Amino acid sequence: MVIQIYEFEKIHNKLPNSISDFKVDTEMGEGPYYEKLNDSTFIVFFNKGFDDKIIFNSNKKKWE
Repeated sequence: MVIQIYEFEKIHNKLPNSISDFKVDTEMGEGPYYEKLNDSTFIVFFNKGFDDKIIFNSNKKKWE
């Protein structure tokens, strides 16, 4: 999904507003989920258990 977001941004010169703006090739359930934080930053995350998440932050360009 992260690659799809970067490809969308390259083609449209902006981040998608929501997951419905681009084709997702993964099944939803525990994730991944997309959230646009501002015009240049987004996160993709998976729920891991009840209170834990694995998050990709586009500012840091890494998973945490």
